[in-house]
Amino acid sequence: MFRIILIITVMGSLVWLYKTIRRDNITAAKVWRRIKTEFTVFKKYREVEPGQVLAKLRKSTYLLTLTFFLVLAVSAYLQVMIWGGPLTGWLLIIHVTAAPLFAISLMLNILVWAQQKRFDQQDWYYLRQIFRQKKVLLLRSNDAEFWNKLIFWIFMLSAIPAILSIVLQLYPVFGSAGMENLLSIHRYSTLILFIAVVIHGRLLLQKLNH
Repeated sequence: MFRIILIITVMGSLVWLYKTIRRDNITAAKVWRRIKTEFTVFKKYREVEPGQVLAKLRKSTYLLTLTFFLVLAVSAYLQVMIWGGPLTGWLLIIHVTAAPLFAISLMLNILVWAQQKRFDQQDWYYLRQIFRQKKVLLLRSNDAEFWNKLIFWIFMLSAIPAILSIVLQLYPVFGSAGMENLLSIHRYSTLILFIAVVIHGRLLLQKLNH
């Protein structure tokens, strides 16, 4: 059942992102230039001015968390979508290696971003506007900021059961049924993480032409 849901989610996400790229005339070169620009944050860390240290740390932890998650998602989802079985071989090695790095970067991400990602009165006004008009807009910069905040907290909260479900499997406390339940929790919570990343990616694509 999870394999079918995963295939539908991944294929639907790819089509959704592709339509966004075609509609906004976004080229691969433009996306690649933006990626290279973002990752220049890791260069010349010692030359950063004192007032810019926190901003650079935020960008670094954000990129690391996103990168490690994509490595985890690709290594796990390829196995499930193509072969339908549990992780084995090199994909398992890659997944297990990236998992603790993801957990560490996620923790740092929460520490440096939580203050900035707090919801304020303006977000509440926007949420009330959605309920009154019964439609969601993603075009204005203020709207995108609200959704980025929401995606941030959904991602962080969903990561907790995703990590705990795997950690608990390492201890001989649960029976076979309990292990299956933990695996299901891990799978569906990571699927929520994947959907959050896809929505975040679409918002980033929309910003390329604005």
